[in-house]
Amino acid sequence: MTIRERILKQLDALSPAQLAELLDDLEARTRPPLNKEAVLALREPIRALAQRYGVERLWLFGSVVRGTAQAGSDVDFLAQFARAKLEDRLDFKEGLEALLGWPVEVVEVAHLHPEVQESIWAEAVEL
Repeated sequence: MTIRERILKQLDALSPAQLAELLDDLEARTRPPLNKEAVLALREPIRALAQRYGVERLWLFGSVVRGTAQAGSDVDFLAQFARAKLEDRLDFKEGLEALLGWPVEVVEVAHLHPEVQESIWAEAVEL
């Protein structure tokens, strides 16, 4: 059996949901990365979303800010939440991903590891 035939056989075994997830992942790995200007252009909708889910302050940091994001990179946010509901945190992350069309990582200020805290604050851009 050729490599092509093995791959096609494996693809046939996937459920529609698994296939959609695989295709989304492949698309994310091959499209150009998001840049800081594109995120900042969405500042107002991002702020509205943050307010809806109890985010008091929000910063952008990481590879998108540094201009080193690659295809498949996520968008890193640092958030200070006013309320402690896990559901709000998860819904906020999902909302950001839907708005940006990219995977998002939300790090809470209260959970910043001391070893990376200084470098994150040095590049953070408040939204």
